Amino acid sequence: MTLLEQAAPGHVEAVRRVVFHVVSREQARQLAEIGEAIGEALHRVESAEADPVVLPWRRR
Repeated sequence: MTLLEQAAPGHVEAVRRVVFHVVSREQARQLAEIGEAIGEALHRVESAEADPVVLPWRRR
């Protein structure tokens, strides 16, 4: 957790610099829509019994 906390401020600036400073407003809007769609799909899958075939990172 400490490493994550230390990396977070630099990570945010790096993402802004290499992603959001190089895409148009329209591209950023599209990226947001894509992220929302993926997030909703993951939430639906995780809400159901998490099938390890569908969510391999959930294998235990």
